[in-house]
Amino acid sequence: MGHVKVMLVHVEKNYGEVKMEVAIFITGVLLLLLVLEVIYWTRFRGQPIDVYNPLVSWTRAGIVFCSCFIISWATGTMNKILAAPLFTPEQLKNPQWIAWTGQAASFLLS
Repeated sequence: MGHVKVMLVHVEKNYGEVKMEVAIFITGVLLLLLVLEVIYWTRFRGQPIDVYNPLVSWTRAGIVFCSCFIISWATGTMNKILAAPLFTPEQLKNPQWIAWTGQAASFLLS
C-alpha cells in the first residue's frame, strides 16, 4: 500500500505542475479578454453587424477565442488535451497515416 501512495503523490505532483502552467496561461488569456472587451465596449459598441470593419471583426474574434480557451480550461478539456501526445508511436510507424497526415497538412498550408 505504501508504494501505491508514493506513486499517486508523484503523479499528482506532476499533474499540479501542468495545472500551474495552464493557470498562468489562463490568467494571461483572462487579462487579454478583459482588455479586448474594454476596447470593444469603449470604441466599437453600436457598430452595425452587417458592415465589415477589420478592427471590429478581429476584436470580436479575439473575444470569442479567449472565451473558448477559458471554457476549455474550466471544463477540464485543456488539461486533457495537453496531457495527450500529438502522435502515438503506432501512428508514426504507419506509412498510410503519415501519408494522409502529410496530404492534410499540405492542403491546409497551401
